[in-house]
Amino acid sequence: MTIKEKTLPSCHPSLATSFNNIASIYFDIGKYDDAFKNFNKALSIRRKSLPSDHPEIAQTLNNLGMVHSKMKTYSKALSFYQEALQIHRNIYPSNHPSIGNSYRSIGLTWIHLHNYGKAVENLEKAVEILKESASSTDSSIENLLQLIEKNKEKDSRQIFDFGIFARNKFARNERRKCHWHLR
Repeated sequence: MTIKEKTLPSCHPSLATSFNNIASIYFDIGKYDDAFKNFNKALSIRRKSLPSDHPEIAQTLNNLGMVHSKMKTYSKALSFYQEALQIHRNIYPSNHPSIGNSYRSIGLTWIHLHNYGKAVENLEKAVEILKESASSTDSSIENLLQLIEKNKEKDSRQIFDFGIFARNKFARNERRKCHWHLR
């Protein structure tokens, strides 16, 4: 890596590929801070040297999302996944597997953020796209369908629990008003 850094311009795409590969190794061995730093270097170079909607930029954004997911910084992961999705939607047809995989990543992240409605919405989009893809297996789609059903139940429960909370809060406020008027 040192030789490449000394011999190539600082924004050469080959450097970005090297940083991306180093980051992938760090990611695989669980050194997420080091993975993040190297994916970030790769992204910086790619943003300078490639068109803004290049698939390698989307790939690096997705990698940064995965790092944040592993580090449990889900809001940041979501942001990277959404930016990668935007690029995928700009460059690929609407049924491309990369778009489906982006929706899957976003849906899984929404689960971690406990927003089950958005999780279901994105996972359903993923299934719709990935069903058309030859690269997706029936078992991966079946797993997504099971996740969708599980999170539909959680979303319903969350809405129900919020309704009970709101009703109880309203009832307490009404009792206070009545108590105040009785004085």
